[in-house]
Amino acid sequence: MKGPEMPLIDTAPFDSRETQQGYHLARIQQLESALNELNLLENPCEIEAICKQIIAIKELLRKITPVTE
Repeated sequence: MKGPEMPLIDTAPFDSRETQQGYHLARIQQLESALNELNLLENPCEIEAICKQIIAIKELLRKITPVTE
């Protein structure tokens, strides 16, 4: 079974910050759902690829999300 291999899409620059956040958070949920269907012994490469996508998306979220303390 192969996990979803979708390119990391940056949302349009005119989209609101909330729209961008929602898109990326939904994408993370999709990838996590795909991870739940994979077996570490049978699908290590797919799991690694999905984890890398999640990390890249989280880095994008850090860029578009203001840090508030």
